Amino acid sequence: MVELWGKQAEQLGEVRAAFRQHQSVLLQSPTGSGKTQMGAAAAKTATERGHTVTWLCHRRELLEQTSK
Repeated sequence: MVELWGKQAEQLGEVRAAFRQHQSVLLQSPTGSGKTQMGAAAAKTATERGHTVTWLCHRRELLEQTSK
C-alpha cells in the first residue's frame, strides 16, 4: 500500500475523529487528492480491527485501480 502524504494522513485522522461522534461520515476532496489511497488505508485499518468494509464505486475501472 502507498504511504499517505501529510495532508492525506491529516484528513484521514479528521475522518476517524468524526466517526467517534457520528455514525456516517463523508470525505469530500478534489480530484487527484488521493481519496482512493485514503479510503484504502481506512479500509485496511478497519479490517485489521475485525470490522467489515463495503467498497462501492460507480465504475469498474475504479474498482480495478483500487484493487491494485
